[in-house]
Amino acid sequence: MALLNAQSVGNKAEDIHELVLDKNIQALAITETWIKPGGGPAIVDLCPQDFTLIHKPRPTSKGKRGGGIGILISSSKQAEVLSEEHRTFELMEVKIKARKEILAVVIYRPPPSTKNRYTSTAFLDEFEEYLTSLFIRISGDLIVLGDFTLYFEIENDTQAKKMNELLLTLGMKQHVEEATHKSGHTLDLVITNESAGSRIDDIEVDDVRLSDQHLIYFNLTNNNPKKTTQRNCRKFKRMNKAAFSTALKRRRAYLPLSSTTKKELDLAVNKYHRTIT
Repeated sequence: MALLNAQSVGNKAEDIHELVLDKNIQALAITETWIKPGGGPAIVDLCPQDFTLIHKPRPTSKGKRGGGIGILISSSKQAEVLSEEHRTFELMEVKIKARKEILAVVIYRPPPSTKNRYTSTAFLDEFEEYLTSLFIRISGDLIVLGDFTLYFEIENDTQAKKMNELLLTLGMKQHVEEATHKSGHTLDLVITNESAGSRIDDIEVDDVRLSDQHLIYFNLTNNNPKKTTQRNCRKFKRMNKAAFSTALKRRRAYLPLSSTTKKELDLAVNKYHRTIT
């Protein structure tokens, strides 16, 4: 599987076509396709034999130019589109049915501007709400990949810190550890839940010189490796119970048990562990 911000496939369709064949990519998530509603001749040139482009153009509410997301996928993989609409980012959910089913979520976050008013806070709040709801409703393998337009490699960056905290709370992992943009920043991310993360192998970043951003590609294995469990114990008898209770309430690391689903309870437990760590 792979990810590429194409910054328009219109004049690069044949190059992307060859890239998919050369690297034996079975599913390529593409951001910034710039393909308009109704498609066009670029789609024909883009698709190798027995491949299909599942595409979602930029909503007209987000402007007439740019944007657009899609997955170029081998016809050997069955795919079902489960799209949603969000204000600060473009999104497409695709359920890929192969030997082991996985939900792939392609995301493109347009850069914030005075025109669109998509502030960093607005994006992070909306993405947190979406990812949390996704965590609750999805029980199988989940992979979220795309251009998030944030400097993930800068540990003290406010956006990166909040994103990391969210992923830790949900028990999810971001796998890209290299720069994905020619400026040296890590803008393109591959995020998984635990079960999908154990299947990712040999993730690589390659400057294929098709845009300002690099290709990310990796293998998805069908078998999960054996898991090891580590348990840590704390001396609760020495704990300040009042301070502990206040910390839990401040972090909202609790939920009323009378009205929770199993997934919501799992989320509360994750928040609880993050608070006491």
